[in-house]
Amino acid sequence: MLLLAIVVSCSPATSDESTTTMVGSSSTTTLASTTTALAAFPATISDDSGSVTIQQRPERIVSLSPTGTEMLFAIGAGLQVVAVDSFSYYPSDAPVTDLSGFQPNLEAILAFEPDLVLASYDPEGVLSAGLSAVNVPLIVFDTAKSVDGVYEQMRALGVATGNFELADKVADDLEAELGLVVSEADDVGEGVTYLHDVGFPFVASSFSFAGQIFNLFGMVNIADQAPGAEFGFPEISDEY
Repeated sequence: MLLLAIVVSCSPATSDESTTTMVGSSSTTTLASTTTALAAFPATISDDSGSVTIQQRPERIVSLSPTGTEMLFAIGAGLQVVAVDSFSYYPSDAPVTDLSGFQPNLEAILAFEPDLVLASYDPEGVLSAGLSAVNVPLIVFDTAKSVDGVYEQMRALGVATGNFELADKVADDLEAELGLVVSEADDVGEGVTYLHDVGFPFVASSFSFAGQIFNLFGMVNIADQAPGAEFGFPEISDEY
């Protein structure tokens, strides 16, 4: 599971400098200062490739990740998004283009004059190297592998875009709503076996995001004993 470590440095109206640190995990989140400080820049967050520093609040964001696009709009950063990839069709007012998140074209991306790019992966670091050469920060977030990972990515994007207060609230609300649904379901799913097909012969195990949702209802995934189940999406046979 992704562990999020965020360090935000800010320069308030006084001459003193203050540093705020937020460390998130599956069980705890500690805030060492105020939301105002967390929304300040420069801000440094950790992503799948290491750490990323954003010098000032981004106003021209390009998202090459459908999940990232949805998160950006959910946390109030939609007006900062100037272009999204061809698969980012939600929400309906997202500025969809023919940009590809699978085969990113650096020249096409830079044509939108971004001051921040969000991607789900960076094959061989090509995108990172190209954007670094022109001083455009890149955040790489693969699809979260856990429910807690979703909340952590959302809060990280809140810090990176200057929308931490709303991002934190949205994450809290989602967690509360999911907890309510599970509570209302009672034990209706307890012990029920299931198989989640993601494009046979590949299926989702309990180690995937979808599998973790099923787990909350006490359901049993029959693919969990298949070879490779620990990676989230094992390949199984009809006989299995």
